Amino acid sequence: PEDTSLYEHTLEGTDDMTSHIKSSLMGSSVTVPITRGHFNMGTWQGIYLCEHRNRG
Repeated sequence: PEDTSLYEHTLEGTDDMTSHIKSSLMGSSVTVPITRGHFNMGTWQGIYLCEHRNRG
């Protein structure tokens, strides 16, 4: 690229690098079936939303 400064993280904190690693290990998408307007999950299944940064 001509201007590599456009691709540098300048506003991220020190916790940003580990956040990228954690999100790569956990994945970023999932498909959940919906039946009659409700999530169709098994007894021991759940949905978790994670924010891996301390601030942002």
